[in-house]
Amino acid sequence: MIESDLSDDRIYGRSIDDVVQKVRGFYARDILKREFLQCEYETAKGAFLLQLRSKCEWDWNAFRRLTSAMYDVAEDVKGQPSIERWIAEGFWYCDSEITTIASHSNFSRFPEDAYRDGVELIHNLASLLFTGQNPYRDDTLRKKAKG
Repeated sequence: MIESDLSDDRIYGRSIDDVVQKVRGFYARDILKREFLQCEYETAKGAFLLQLRSKCEWDWNAFRRLTSAMYDVAEDVKGQPSIERWIAEGFWYCDSEITTIASHSNFSRFPEDAYRDGVELIHNLASLLFTGQNPYRDDTLRKKAKG
């Protein structure tokens, strides 16, 4: 049985791997709440999306935290009949707006290949969430998301 201050629910795991996955899901959701909801500026400091929008900077460490959490949540909800609206809206926002923000004239440039790979990774993670389909036949998406 798993209890957390991140949720009022009691969750049961059938194996150690199941429990580890569920705990990762709690942690990943907490990261995504800071990224997507940004309710309190102080807790959002260091968030990838906040830095991208406010400073026109692409922080690769923050990006890896975001993509890792996105992967964990997408895997966690796979097969469920519905997902929470804030999660869907956050994934949609990342997939649709990161390219627009990064194309701004004030955006600090970095190698085009790295940028293209980052945008493709976000798109693939959104696809995983919305369709449940991994675009790769192996563990490539997880490896890319986790850095």
